[in-house]
Amino acid sequence: MRLLRRRGLRALPAGLLLGLPGPVAASNSERPWFATGESVKDTWRIEAVEGDALTMSIRRKIKVPGAERRKILVLYPRPSSAYDTAITKILDVVADKDIDAEFTVVNFQKQDVRGEAALARAERDGYELIFSMGSESTAWLFQHYRDGAIPVVSVCSKDPVQLGQMPAYDVGSGTNFAFTSLNMPVEAQMAYVLELKPALRNIAVLVDSKNVSAVETQAKPVAAYARRRGIQVLYLAVENPEKAREELSVLVQDAVVDMRKNDPTLDHSVFWITGS
Repeated sequence: MRLLRRRGLRALPAGLLLGLPGPVAASNSERPWFATGESVKDTWRIEAVEGDALTMSIRRKIKVPGAERRKILVLYPRPSSAYDTAITKILDVVADKDIDAEFTVVNFQKQDVRGEAALARAERDGYELIFSMGSESTAWLFQHYRDGAIPVVSVCSKDPVQLGQMPAYDVGSGTNFAFTSLNMPVEAQMAYVLELKPALRNIAVLVDSKNVSAVETQAKPVAAYARRRGIQVLYLAVENPEKAREELSVLVQDAVVDMRKNDPTLDHSVFWITGS
């Protein structure tokens, strides 16, 4: 296929182009990997693809008269309530615009072989648009599908300039990617904080050290901004997200001890929690 040659993706067995290989289903104790809000239920039919519980098919229940059907791929890296909100809004907008769209939503679990198979199928079957859901999907697609044949729009993703995916805020990407961003400029965020705490002395930044996008686009910029203004920064990095509660109980206690050294009442100290 043209995709495999142009982007240097690994050759895939022919059978994998019919479906997606090797999904690992979530256990019953975990939240469902895919969910939407109630607003979409009357308009859209949502079904798991036979043989692959981590791929969902979404079609309109009633075809839009005279409208050409548009095929869209949505690539998920994992379950997330934020992604539930985002896909619900996408479906609501598409419905409001009377677009007759067919969505294929793939949880590729950050596995190259599943992601590559989804891209190959999208090119083969004439898909016109790809939504990359979350920073992890956007980063994977930027590495594997930059300058690809199908346009990509990022959703629920962090600042593409700070992540090195865009050269600047006032130019185009020069690729097949159109980026959105969850991030507000740190100057704007800190303006609110300093309005509430004009004599701010300490800021404790809580971050998941494994979440690269949050580290690069939220934790580091806030820390740099604060240090430039003489505010003490306490960097509270969780090393194992599965044990976040235990780690944070120690990190927060230690941070409070440090804060009290220059702010005994803690009136001029804040905790800054980075996003997912």
